[in-house]
Amino acid sequence: MKKIIIGDEQEYTKRLSDYLMRHMPSDVRIYTFSTAQHLLEDKNQADLYLFGEDFYEEFCKLGGDLKDSDICILSKEPGKQGFCRMDSPARLVSLLLQRLSMTQNKQMSEDKAHRLIAVYAPFSEMSLKDWVIPMMHPGDLYLGFEDVGEAIRQRTSARERNPLFSDGNNIIKMSKKVEAMAVKKTDMTELCYYIRLHEKDVMTHLDQMVCTQDGRFYVDSPPSFFDTLGLQEKDYRWFLEYLKAESVYTDIYIGLGAASIPSLEYFQIFQGLILLDQIRREKVHLFCDKLVDLLVSENYMEASMIERRWLS
Repeated sequence: MKKIIIGDEQEYTKRLSDYLMRHMPSDVRIYTFSTAQHLLEDKNQADLYLFGEDFYEEFCKLGGDLKDSDICILSKEPGKQGFCRMDSPARLVSLLLQRLSMTQNKQMSEDKAHRLIAVYAPFSEMSLKDWVIPMMHPGDLYLGFEDVGEAIRQRTSARERNPLFSDGNNIIKMSKKVEAMAVKKTDMTELCYYIRLHEKDVMTHLDQMVCTQDGRFYVDSPPSFFDTLGLQEKDYRWFLEYLKAESVYTDIYIGLGAASIPSLEYFQIFQGLILLDQIRREKVHLFCDKLVDLLVSENYMEASMIERRWLS
């Protein structure tokens, strides 16, 4: 049984709870509170909390304390944090189901420490995301910090199919596809901005950007490496430590590019490294040999933590 608590003005919470009860699964129970004082006195706990802006402010003033990952703010205006009241309620249902799924994954893995696993290939021709997701388990998360994101790969793929771009329709179709990706904000561009600010609500932003594939969660890399290049090692460390502490995911895979490796010491934060090697490319192979030697000899990682995968 899953529980959702709605805290907001009485009339709105009644309309919203009626809608959710009609469209959410039968194993979800909805509880409503019109004042934060009543909620704190009731001491009722839930898997997810939907708070209006004024309600949340009152809740905090009265000493209420919840994890950011358990709260969704019902904002009055678009462009603010959380879910806008004027947006489609069907989108809210989809968001709640996703958040409840994440909560369930967290409960199932309470006894298992969240592992941070780095995935690195010293070449940019392939998508780490497409390679990693099939090997992930439901509840795992992939975050892309690769040098080349999906939007750029789409453009490159179009050029390879039609080097001169002689077909105007192809240009239009590709532009619309890339534009749609930007509107959905499903890559790390905006998240890199909040990481740079050490924004404490970064998990809320992450939840809004995450995509799902067969129960596996992911956020694609920024189109360009300039976003990751703007982050310093202290920014990466702050975000990954915060992510590990607040995460509702099981294992977290971090796709690395050259621009997102500030130093070799940075690898100390990970509990594992998957290194993709190409033995037929001598320079790539020698680089991987040297990287492993340095990580182990300088005690940044143990040899048992490094898994080398050979690609043809």
